[in-house]
Amino acid sequence: MPYQINYPNGQQLNSSAQTPNGMETIFQALTVGMLGIDSIPPVNPNSAYQAVRCAFQQKGQPSWDINSTTTIISALIDTDPYGKSRDALIGPNDDVSVTQYLSYTRVWRMHWDVYGPQAQTYCEALVSGFLQVDWVFDWLVNGCNGMAQQPIYVVAEAVAPIRAPENFQRQWWQRSTLDLRFNELVIQTVTVPTGISVEITVTADTGETETFTVTAA
Repeated sequence: MPYQINYPNGQQLNSSAQTPNGMETIFQALTVGMLGIDSIPPVNPNSAYQAVRCAFQQKGQPSWDINSTTTIISALIDTDPYGKSRDALIGPNDDVSVTQYLSYTRVWRMHWDVYGPQAQTYCEALVSGFLQVDWVFDWLVNGCNGMAQQPIYVVAEAVAPIRAPENFQRQWWQRSTLDLRFNELVIQTVTVPTGISVEITVTADTGETETFTVTAA
């Protein structure tokens, strides 16, 4: 989620950038709604977030049985060329400082691992939802119920889910995976102090000098 860093010289960096955990939390809530498991936010969060989980949770238990459909979401930063350019701007802040603005697009690869009898159906429903359903688009670009400061956009690619059953404890578990890319607008600001006044010394050809001070209006 967005973060702030205070530097030893008193400057402050503010960034709207999401962390992988933040993106997983956003898409966990959204996936619950898109699959019709519960509302956003869920009325029954315990059962909703057992059915749709974030990857690499500190407490991985409890597990699920072979007949339950369980979704696991992970967020990975994608090394896309679109995310390498930066736009910079300097704007006013107050009488003694200016604000440096840096904006860029961070490209995310969101990955869904879905286990259970409805695995393939769930993955196909997610693709359709991200590409066709208006409320999903609006939810992502309008702050994700307050979880994001800047909009997130789906990269419009009709990617097919991959069916990949997994052999576990001598049983074949139904499993499908899905990867979709998203663009996150990131805005970072740094407050930079400016000069209030400067002292200038002028030396004439005769050797005479004069010092005066220029003060900002």
